Amino acid sequence: MRAAHTGIGTAAWSVTVAAEYADGTVRYFTAPVTTGTASSPLTVTASTGLG
Repeated sequence: MRAAHTGIGTAAWSVTVAAEYADGTVRYFTAPVTTGTASSPLTVTASTGLG
């Protein structure tokens, strides 16, 4: 998983997750997320996209 902060002073992030399938192919999925405090869960704010 890789994450990048998308705005200064905001809790918005872009998260990329790699998925490896049984046939050996790897696909990357990106999702915009938000979070509150350091211990709060992430919330996906839109549909995922293929990276």
